[in-house]
Amino acid sequence: MWSPICNLNEDAVVADLIDVDLKQWKKELVLHSFNAFEANQILNIPISWRLPEDKKVWNWERNGQYSVRSAYHLLKEETLRGTPEASVTGNTGMWKAIWKVRTPQRVKNFLWRAAKCILPTRCKLETKGITLDTSRPFCHTDVESQDHLFMHCQETQRFWFTSPLGLHDPTQVNLSQWMMKWLSNFNAQATQLFSLSLWTIWKMRNDAVFNKRPLNVVCAAQKCFCYG
Repeated sequence: MWSPICNLNEDAVVADLIDVDLKQWKKELVLHSFNAFEANQILNIPISWRLPEDKKVWNWERNGQYSVRSAYHLLKEETLRGTPEASVTGNTGMWKAIWKVRTPQRVKNFLWRAAKCILPTRCKLETKGITLDTSRPFCHTDVESQDHLFMHCQETQRFWFTSPLGLHDPTQVNLSQWMMKWLSNFNAQATQLFSLSLWTIWKMRNDAVFNKRPLNVVCAAQKCFCYG
């Protein structure tokens, strides 16, 4: 944090920023205690309904405990971060397929993050040592992995079926494999629609999590081109 300490005690903890009864951030306190960028980052962090006590954790181990192994890998990553690397390394076909899709740049960036399995789903955040409710924000029946979010959730399945593509959720494939199949489709319009549909599901998910907007998958499926 770069914000100067204000409106908070020097020994303040994260719990001081949370309304225990409402189980949400004390928005006004956060906005008046941090600069705009940091306040927005804080307010976008999902809060667990269990509200566990504050504790120190090491983010690079799932159990939150420090280990020499994880510290070594962290330092290794920092060392390699500045080393130039071809962006197509390891999956040339997927990279080329994504950049051929006729969608805005932000959608292509999203597709690449999805293909690399680095979208900040609740399941992914848990692996980073963040304690939160990992259930799917739509159905609350399974952990929010990318595969479940985009393919197997009942609400997502309704989205795909009511979309112009009229799809059923695939079996025996993961999201990356399903994406590769559609992004390599000879029909450019179908590829574009599939890509924008994935983007729409992600946007719909974020609106439900961060803005508490009610879910309307049928409307979202019909208007997915508007998000491009």
